Amino acid sequence: MRGPRLKPLHIALIFVGLIALVMLVWIATTYNSYVEMEAEIDGHWNEIRNQEQRKMDLIPDLVAQSEQYQEFEKGTLENITRLRTQWMESDSAVEQTNISGEMGALIDDIIITYEAYPYLQAEGPLRAVMDEMAGTENRIAYRRTKYIDAVKDYNAGIKKFPGKLVADAFGFEERENLYGSAPGP
Repeated sequence: MRGPRLKPLHIALIFVGLIALVMLVWIATTYNSYVEMEAEIDGHWNEIRNQEQRKMDLIPDLVAQSEQYQEFEKGTLENITRLRTQWMESDSAVEQTNISGEMGALIDDIIITYEAYPYLQAEGPLRAVMDEMAGTENRIAYRRTKYIDAVKDYNAGIKKFPGKLVADAFGFEERENLYGSAPGP
């Protein structure tokens, strides 16, 4: 004796149910991956901000230590101080990013001068500040690279089909890449 046979209608309902389940799992997985990507971008951005704040906190010590030596151009030190003030007063992430870039170029000038004079490298307090500044700049550069890559991957992910369907349905929007090229249309 055979068991009950499934009717074609039951087979069709089971098939539709399985397709719906697969679609639901795919939507949830895609949604969660976008949430994780956004969290990664925000984490890199926050670390950049933390390191830039650290750089700003080192500026007064760098200026104070550098003012003792004639090799450091007074205008450069004044410009660094001015840019630090602008950075701290700015509420715009884009403006702070631009100011930090300008300041990085000035700090590079100080580092070049520092490295050109061996007796400056022997000065303990100045050396300590320069080492801290170089380490901070390296951490910023590393995090910027990670941030750029994370934004690029996220923006590509929300534009590709079929992920774009989930991104549009749940309001995931393209993120601005403050350190690389601007997002495209």
